Parts: sequence; C-alpha cells; structure tokens
Amino acid sequence: MKRVLKIFFLYKFAPFIGWLYFRFVEVTSNITFEGVDVLLETLAKGESVIYAFWHNRIFAVLSTRRYTKNRRINVIISQHKDGEIGAGLMDHFGVNYVRGSGRRGGINAAKGIIKAIANNEHIAVAPDGPRGPKQVVGGGTIEIAKKYGIPIIPISGSASRRIILKSWDRCIIPLPFSRIHFIFSEPIFVKTTDNVEECKKMLENKLNDLADETDRKIMRRRQ
Repeated sequence: MKRVLKIFFLYKFAPFIGWLYFRFVEVTSNITFEGVDVLLETLAKGESVIYAFWHNRIFAVLSTRRYTKNRRINVIISQHKDGEIGAGLMDHFGVNYVRGSGRRGGINAAKGIIKAIANNEHIAVAPDGPRGPKQVVGGGTIEIAKKYGIPIIPISGSASRRIILKSWDRCIIPLPFSRIHFIFSEPIFVKTTDNVEECKKMLENKLNDLADETDRKIMRRRQ
C-alpha cells in the first residue's frame, strides 16, 4: 500500500504541484526576453526548429510557449523513472513530449522526432541529458539537425532568486518574486558536410556562453 501511495504521489500529484509552483513563479516574477526578433524571424519560415538548453536550466524550455502558441513543442524526456515527473509536468503545461534517449528508448525517441518534424513541429532537448556529463553536448542533437536540415536555437535562462539542487546537473529552480531573464540565440545551421564533433563543441560553447550571460545580466540588475 505504501508503495502504491508513493507511486501515486511521485507520478500523479508531484507534477501537479510542480505545475502550480512554476505558474506561481511566472505570475509573481519579472520576466524579460532577449533575442525575440531573431527567434520570430526563424519561426516565420514555418519549419521545425530544435530548442537546445542545458539540463540544469530545463525551466528555460517553458519560455518557448509564449512564441510557439500555434505550433506544438515536443520535449525529449528520458524513460527513466524521474522522467515520469517531467512528463507529467509537461502535460499540465500543455506541452507535448517524446519519451526516450540515446541510452534508453532510442527507437521510440527517433520515431517521435521524425513524426514531429514531418508535422512541422518543434523539438526541445537538453544535449547533456539525461544523465550527463554536465554541460557536455552529446551527439544526438547535432545529428538530428544535420540529417533533417533544421536549425538549432540555443536558449538559456537565469533567476535572481533560486535554489540549486544537489543533483548531477546542479539543477536550478527559480523562486517566486524573481527577476528572470531568457535569451534566444542566433540559430545554428548544421550542413551535411560539417564535422559532428566540431559542431558539438560549437553548441557546447554557445550554451555555456548563454548561461554565463544570463547569470551576469541577472546579477547586474541585483546591484
């Protein structure tokens, strides 16, 4: 009985609490965006894009909802048990998701990605997920962009008030009544002739630069 209650709380109740919490953060915080013009210009072409973000700043993916209201976002979520909570949270936000990763459920993830791209929908992925190493880009994101010819839009976010979990990725949780800043970067296009390892390093550097930049701008506003 205890096990049943634990499963119910983790996979059913916890995502709802998480949704309430992040909605409270949204309505009580001063949220600003940077790079919106470039994002809208890219989206205006009517093609799929890949939103890329570090796993410890996964809250940044929620920022995309404002600018993709008429196009579904498909967040790649692992098939590990902790992914159940993330999937439930996305359900409450009305964001679609695809279960699977390179380590587990890769075929299911591939099918979901192919279907999303065929429908001109967007992909959102943490290139260092689901288990790290922290802030090291795996090959999947670059390979998808290269194979299907769709741009990668690196995104990041930071909050003036936050807690940092003791997880492998040092996950950042924004607190209510924060100043939150999101940055959408220039799109990265991967050509069929490009070297995958070089592109991985380029994306890695860009995401690290964005993380540092959002942190600096938030800290500057606090002074």
